[in-house]
Amino acid sequence: MVTYFNRKDLVEFGNYLLSEERKNRTSEINQSNVTHADVENWKSAQK
Repeated sequence: MVTYFNRKDLVEFGNYLLSEERKNRTSEINQSNVTHADVENWKSAQK
C-alpha cells in the first residue's frame, strides 16, 4: 500500500513529534527516534 502525504501533513506530523502528547507517550530514550508507532498515533489523532 502506498500512502501519499502533502506538505500540510508533514508539518502536522512534525508538530506532533514536538508535542507534549508524544513526550508523554514515549520514553526519554525513544524521543530521538521516529517509530512506526509515532506515525500510527499521529494518524489516529487526525481522525
